[in-house]
Amino acid sequence: YGLREFSKGEHEQLFEKKWKDFYPDGIRNSDGEEVTDLLEECAARDYNGNLIHARWVEQEADGQYCLQMCRNNPVWRDYLKKIIELQIDAGVAGIQLDEAELPITSMGAGGCFCKDCRKQFRAYLQKRKAAGSLSPVYEHIDLESFDYQKYILEKGYASPEESPMFRDYYEFQMRAVKKHFTELADHAREYARRTRNKEILVSGNFFNCMPVYYPFEDKVDVIITEMEKTLFRQPHWYRYISGYSNTKPVIVAENPYGGIVPQLLEMLEAGQGYDLYRLFLLEASVYGCNM
Repeated sequence: YGLREFSKGEHEQLFEKKWKDFYPDGIRNSDGEEVTDLLEECAARDYNGNLIHARWVEQEADGQYCLQMCRNNPVWRDYLKKIIELQIDAGVAGIQLDEAELPITSMGAGGCFCKDCRKQFRAYLQKRKAAGSLSPVYEHIDLESFDYQKYILEKGYASPEESPMFRDYYEFQMRAVKKHFTELADHAREYARRTRNKEILVSGNFFNCMPVYYPFEDKVDVIITEMEKTLFRQPHWYRYISGYSNTKPVIVAENPYGGIVPQLLEMLEAGQGYDLYRLFLLEASVYGCNM
């Protein structure tokens, strides 16, 4: 049971609150259509139109699947705001937005080419043209009807990276990430002040703190990172994170998929490796991080 069933009104008898309690008048997407399938509406898509999976949390052996969502879709942001409000109403001390850079994650799988990304990229190019900062690549392209997905397919590119517009597209997405992360962070704080008269903390999963996250670093109270590969002896990485965060507290979450964690767990279960575990924690602490 998940987003699709919830928004379709299936199994409503199992729950106290239903889709209509949250959206009594329904909810419409940027095309003005009523949304009847939240998963289908908000999922990230590749340049062929296929849904993009979040494979790191899927359990394919059990038939369970998970899709990446696109925060450029206003319907998804509206849903996230309602989830944030529910949590604040329940009394949480803070909100953390996982996958803070969505939908940039989807670009590794050929995304995101949902309708809202394509619309917003076209508007971004039109704004650049009006400012006189558009490259000659677009000289013979009608930006009033331009569709980046159709352009890639018509040109026969094997991937979006081959397109001469890819750099512009990445620049657009970086700005969209900052804009929409800021929108959600500001909403969380404003809602807590207005309805609970309290200040909450806001953070996001900044993964390995790539530069793409830095434009909205000022919007979080705590830097939460997830090491790309969790290894011993990574002073360079901790120094980078410590500098990145300036004076903000840093929490480092280990990556359970890449690095030493599986082996270290086996050792600890066998009564071994306690010295390594202490070193693992101390190394982060020496550089001002909390593992």
